Amino acid sequence: MNDAGTWRIELGAMDAAIDPGASEAKVAFKVSGTPGELAPLLAGGGRRKLKAHIEGRRMALWRVTRARRQAPTLAQAVAAGGDFSLRAVLALLTAVAPEGGRGVVAFDDGDSPITAVATRRGAIVLRSGIEQPQATLHAPERELVALLVGLAPGTPIRVSGDVAQAAAFVTRLHRGQGLV
Repeated sequence: MNDAGTWRIELGAMDAAIDPGASEAKVAFKVSGTPGELAPLLAGGGRRKLKAHIEGRRMALWRVTRARRQAPTLAQAVAAGGDFSLRAVLALLTAVAPEGGRGVVAFDDGDSPITAVATRRGAIVLRSGIEQPQATLHAPERELVALLVGLAPGTPIRVSGDVAQAAAFVTRLHRGQGLV
């Protein structure tokens, strides 16, 4: 059997540091076992019985394994470098938009403006310039995507028209993602 040695893994909010070799640093838990026994811990995706040897705080291990079972959020995917177009993000978010008032908001990235029409029943329809928007958000596409998925845009987003209508529309999309 091949021994992969000892590895120290430090988890951050959106990143991890993996260093080979034993460390005298304080750790929350230690897990040891054969590759087959460790695979369920590292594979993620679902509940699997862990047969590896565990030392330390089991609650910390439980939190890590639970987080591995959860699908990443759209914000995590974008923050990790996922290349999502404004149209793609709006199309994804239309599936989760809750019911609310009717609104017409345009997103102008300088290249191809998109008008989003929110119906009272929750559907959001993407159109190209058919209806007059109540508000328009102006910014580069990347910044508009960041705003829609709940990340802080790197540059200010300019709003023309009804600012309250634009805020309500973005809040509606955030509510659909469970951000508010």
